[in-house]
Amino acid sequence: MLESILSILISLAILYLSIQLSRKQGIALIPFLISILAQFFIGYENISVQIGIFLIFLSAIYIFIYYYKMSAKNSSYKGIIPIGICLGFLGIMRQDMITYMWGLFFWAMFWAGMADVEGLRLSLFERTIKGFKQGIFLTLIIILIILLICLFYPLISIEYVLDGIIAPFSKYGKIILPSPKNIYGLLFYLPVSLAITSLIILIYKNRKRFIRANTPLFWKEMLIINLTLNIFNYSLLGDSLIYLLPSILFSSLLIFNIIFRDKKNI
Repeated sequence: MLESILSILISLAILYLSIQLSRKQGIALIPFLISILAQFFIGYENISVQIGIFLIFLSAIYIFIYYYKMSAKNSSYKGIIPIGICLGFLGIMRQDMITYMWGLFFWAMFWAGMADVEGLRLSLFERTIKGFKQGIFLTLIIILIILLICLFYPLISIEYVLDGIIAPFSKYGKIILPSPKNIYGLLFYLPVSLAITSLIILIYKNRKRFIRANTPLFWKEMLIINLTLNIFNYSLLGDSLIYLLPSILFSSLLIFNIIFRDKKNI
């Protein structure tokens, strides 16, 4: 029952993010439908992975809201708190995933601090300091949440969290990348291919001034690209579609950006 509820919540989160990116509800249904089918036919390794993926999507929703607000006024530190809370719980549920995600969200906060309304009026040095302050504030929230849970929940300790963070790295040295000659091999490289293609398109649109680098839409697209690339680390821990599912879910948000986006939609 809980697994089904989480799958629905993940699909709804994808639908929300898709609408924010595409501005067209019809196109936004594509990632939504992909997420439903992928979760139904592939499934997860265990429920902790499912919870971790939901927390990452929830963090993305909060940062989308943060980007929207920073386009109208100076970004507020209180908007970072829910992002930090989600990532703090991620650090408890899936220590491997927080290692992929912490740096991504740190730099997302850093660049947001440099690009908000107030930041555009500051010198480069002042904007850099502002960005680092926001990244550090996010990090402190994550650490605080992890420490509080470790202190008040007896089944989880700091050692448990640290061991979980370190453990996945021992597997990376044994990785054998699949051959693209079979269906699994093709699917394995698809999320990264979509992310790289989307990045090239985003850079092109920025150079042609179809989309500016200081707009919320630019940073929303960049966030999804980075999420796809970072969560791909999880797919390296196994050799089945179960490990590839998170990458499929995130990269589904990039499909319409490549196929359907035109100048009028920017």
